[in-house]
Amino acid sequence: MVIKIDLMKETDTSKEETIQTQEENKASIFHFQAVFYSDIKESRIYRVLFNGSGAQIFLSADDGVGLVDDLAVDYAQRHLYFTNYGIVMCNGSVYSWHKVEMVNLRDRSRYILTNMATKPHALSLDLLHGLVYFADRDNGSDFLWQMNMAGFQQKKIILDINGDIQINSISISSSNSALYFVASDLTSSDQSWCVYEISLVNLGSNLKTRRLEISLTGAADVTSMGFSLFWTDQVENSVMSYERKSGTISVLQNHLSADKIKYTRQEVSWTEIEVCSTDGTNCFGDCVRTAEGAPSSPTNTCLCPVGGRHVFNSETLSCDEPPMSVMFADVDSIKLFPYWQSSFAVPPTVHTIYQRAFRDSNIVGLAYDTDTDLLYFSDGNRGSIYVKNTGTNKRWRFFDSRDLPPMSRRHPQVIDSLSLDKVTNPKRLLWTSYAEGLICAMDTSGSNATYRQLIKGLQQPRALIVDEYAKMLYWSECGADGKIRGATLAGENVVTVFEDGLTWPNSILLNPETHQMYIADGADGRIYICDSNETEWSCGMLNNSGGIMHIFSILLLDEYLYLTSWQPPSVDRLNLVTGVRDVVVQGLTRPTQMLAIPTKKRSRGCENNRSDCGFSEKLGGRDSSMDKYLLFGLLGAFLTIIFVVVAVVLWRKKDCLIHRDVDDGRRQTDHTILVTHQHSPEPCSPTDKLAAHFVEHQL
Repeated sequence: MVIKIDLMKETDTSKEETIQTQEENKASIFHFQAVFYSDIKESRIYRVLFNGSGAQIFLSADDGVGLVDDLAVDYAQRHLYFTNYGIVMCNGSVYSWHKVEMVNLRDRSRYILTNMATKPHALSLDLLHGLVYFADRDNGSDFLWQMNMAGFQQKKIILDINGDIQINSISISSSNSALYFVASDLTSSDQSWCVYEISLVNLGSNLKTRRLEISLTGAADVTSMGFSLFWTDQVENSVMSYERKSGTISVLQNHLSADKIKYTRQEVSWTEIEVCSTDGTNCFGDCVRTAEGAPSSPTNTCLCPVGGRHVFNSETLSCDEPPMSVMFADVDSIKLFPYWQSSFAVPPTVHTIYQRAFRDSNIVGLAYDTDTDLLYFSDGNRGSIYVKNTGTNKRWRFFDSRDLPPMSRRHPQVIDSLSLDKVTNPKRLLWTSYAEGLICAMDTSGSNATYRQLIKGLQQPRALIVDEYAKMLYWSECGADGKIRGATLAGENVVTVFEDGLTWPNSILLNPETHQMYIADGADGRIYICDSNETEWSCGMLNNSGGIMHIFSILLLDEYLYLTSWQPPSVDRLNLVTGVRDVVVQGLTRPTQMLAIPTKKRSRGCENNRSDCGFSEKLGGRDSSMDKYLLFGLLGAFLTIIFVVVAVVLWRKKDCLIHRDVDDGRRQTDHTILVTHQHSPEPCSPTDKLAAHFVEHQL
């Protein structure tokens, strides 16, 4: 529960300020009319309006949220920053991921700022200079990271403190350009908590940590407001304050089991929010203001949101769709890197477009429908198939083997590879069930009534492809006598294509130009090429193959054969002309199926004006100018009416929205502390509530 305490303080300033605390296992921060907080037990980030109503799940484990230790809001640009840590267990192995992310509060677009941290926890923003600070742990002691608001220019800050330092929280003070953090020396006998100060002036050349003369018993979090420090004490169950000028320490509130405490302004004037521009470039994603040097001369950076196919193009300095993208699954995530054929570089920039923060996630199979922009992916551990619209980022469950009648299953299917059948009408999604020896099919409508077990009694089937030219289905079977087999799309007339020396034929693909088949055996790293004379296949080993341990998937692009490998976990490419092999992406967990996704052809109007293209897509592909003018006219009229109503309500009832009092002509600033066991303030009238709700959502 998040509850507030109001502190009335006379001041002549025009800003209202807020301090927030919250119970253990949660972190919270206020954004205009809303509070955002995380629950580490539920792996969720919640949002609730400041009057205590409208509580809802903002992000969850299905959005890739694990343990969120800390979060902060950039109120000027309306971005939420948070640390994200999680683990996943797959086939007896444990994998982990560590990230600092940013989400746009207006459209919930996501951005991974860094995934190179070891254990990110405490986090704070320096809005004056456009910087992000967070704590990390390595080699038995904590240290700090500094980066700009877009995640670039990362700098590691090693503290000049002896001992095993454990940082619990950090806070930035703009009044004296200092960073404060609460830490404990785990090597000391009492392991007491202390407050430290670091000057941010000339931080790189003159790092000096100063310990403040404050006696703490069990501090959990600290925040700075002007020349005051506030912290929560979990031993004394209180919220404390410290005036830096006078050195006075006082108890702000007793009998509280508070953990996190945050400060932010309750009201932000419109003149304070600057419009972010990328100096004429087309930023299809999110334009982030990253101040470098003087705050009055900000530099803006274009970030491309997680989840879509738009990636940053260093040549145009904008978010563009590359001519081709390579997508692959990696345990609990789906990743993508652009394939710019004219200037392809190794290593490319890898983008995580989806992540499931469940401990038993095991994303294996992928299939992409270029007609609908729908991405199908399987979770082998859950026996389910999901769909993600890469245009809208909406996703839903397509199939769950646990929903089948008991006679159809003994346990959830271990769904491996996926393949799309566009020949059969209606269109079907096919998959292999590794443990149950099945090849299954279901219409892309997603109706369980269309589910069929196409072929039964197979030996650990894995790879699966559809030959649209020959209208055939090919798959691999693993084991001591592994083989490649084929059948008609109806699952009839099963034949054996190749079986000499195969053990783990994890992947097969067809070259549509030469009608050759490529086979990758994960047991010995060998790759085979098969030719067909329309009656039988003849196969031979590819030169310079072998030694690429545990290949799982292969992909043919130009003269390169791309492959995912488990030892080490990486994406490699093999030049079929020169035989040279190099590493494209490394540092992965356990990459599986891989796809090549071409960019859709767009009309000249879309190419010249990206906003026109997005508008046309929202209208279902129509490009009628009359539709555009009608929609813009109706939208403009509606917004004009709403603006007039809200302006009148805010002018007449602004005291209700910002909770202020006026006494003797002087402004009184409302300071608020969010704690436990405190009633909400008196509600506004229904009209005022509607206005506040509208303002919060418009911001």
